[in-house]
Amino acid sequence: MKLYEEKKGVLGPEHPDTLEGMHSLARTYRKQKRYEEAEDLYVQVVEARKRVLGPEYPDTLHSMHNLAMPYGDQKRDKQIENYQRQRVKEEWLKQRKKDVEERERRLSVLKDDQRRYRPGEWGRDGSLFLSVT
Repeated sequence: MKLYEEKKGVLGPEHPDTLEGMHSLARTYRKQKRYEEAEDLYVQVVEARKRVLGPEYPDTLHSMHNLAMPYGDQKRDKQIENYQRQRVKEEWLKQRKKDVEERERRLSVLKDDQRRYRPGEWGRDGSLFLSVT
């Protein structure tokens, strides 16, 4: 607790190292079966990491996962289910964004090739270039 308070005072309440200290303290509370205190700290860490690092950052997702742990310890299955759903949704959105970016990149390459090559010529990937409409 003392180390966390020192980090918070020196680095600020939302510095990544301060948030890691809070996360560690929450984990300690959970091990001591101080579930409400652990839950309160985990909630603070999750919210702060979402603001500072973003909702898809690995540390944010790790904190969200750990927030579900005190719920499981207390047999609060509905909260676990809600956090798991939220995490799956965020992972799905992250993958969807990557898929869209990859499609846009490929379309850009095709359009670029269409400007460079005439139908019937070989494209830069070694394939016969055809017109894209």
